[in-house]
Amino acid sequence: MSALYTDLSKLSGAFVQCADQIHRSTLVVGEQGYQTNLLALNTAIEAARSGAQGRSTAQAANELSALGDSLHKFSAEVIQRVSAVRLEFMLAEVNAGDQSLHTREFSNHLNEAAVGFVELADKVHVIVSCARDLACVAAQWGHPGADIESRIKGVRALTQRSVGVFHSSNEIVRRLLALMVELEQSMLPRSGSRIRHHQLRFLNDYATQIRMNTLLAVNSSHSRAVTPYVVEINRLDKKLDAVWRRYADNLSTLREERLAKTFMLLWQDFLVARAFVLNYAAQGNFFSAKENAAKEAGPKFRLARNVLTELIACGSHRRNESLVSNH
Repeated sequence: MSALYTDLSKLSGAFVQCADQIHRSTLVVGEQGYQTNLLALNTAIEAARSGAQGRSTAQAANELSALGDSLHKFSAEVIQRVSAVRLEFMLAEVNAGDQSLHTREFSNHLNEAAVGFVELADKVHVIVSCARDLACVAAQWGHPGADIESRIKGVRALTQRSVGVFHSSNEIVRRLLALMVELEQSMLPRSGSRIRHHQLRFLNDYATQIRMNTLLAVNSSHSRAVTPYVVEINRLDKKLDAVWRRYADNLSTLREERLAKTFMLLWQDFLVARAFVLNYAAQGNFFSAKENAAKEAGPKFRLARNVLTELIACGSHRRNESLVSNH
């Protein structure tokens, strides 16, 4: 039992470190997604012009291509980190005894997640190819005697191809997000899984942010209207996550653990509802976004906030009692 406890402790530490790295890396993905959206929008605008403006289009497309390459490298890095965590679980499986079946299931889930990232990286390659093709079309835009109509059709075809690839990428990330939610829920009934459940939130948040960036890229014409709200949402998420981590790692009573479990479930429900709001907004359907926020996301957020407030109050009351008893 002592050896088992040691192995599981090392496993937990490795997962925390890896999850923290992935969480920090999401900042890079968010910035790249934002810049890519703006460049895609600029490319679409410049592609509608002729003459010397074609050179600007080529330059914007080349920058878009460079960002795509950078995103692909980052995807490969994430795959390596997920594989590293999977290896840790496989090693722990040897000594875990009764936990072996659950460890194997967890390992398989992580392997499926890695496959999702590989597919997403392949889609990025196609996006880069589209950007380069667009650059070639733009480079010839200003030549005298050019068939403007045929070039406009070429740009339109490339744009439609890019949008199709982005939609396919969104479907991959949607499946990945569903997998992470299933994985997170499978951890809840197991004793001693609270810490792991908390750690899985990093991976779940990562998948959610990736999908949000993909939606913005698909609907680049509305990215300027949506992006400021996304930035503010990310800021508030970090603030709430800091408060949550402060109390989640210091639960002492059964009531606090019950409240923590309830909050995590309510918060996941809210994240799903908020994803629909952002989806509508990214498509320019602001009426549906507002209606969904009022009827779904808003009430679910208030429920989660009330539970978190109660949890914080329990922790504060317990600390005050401890101070009084010490005096």
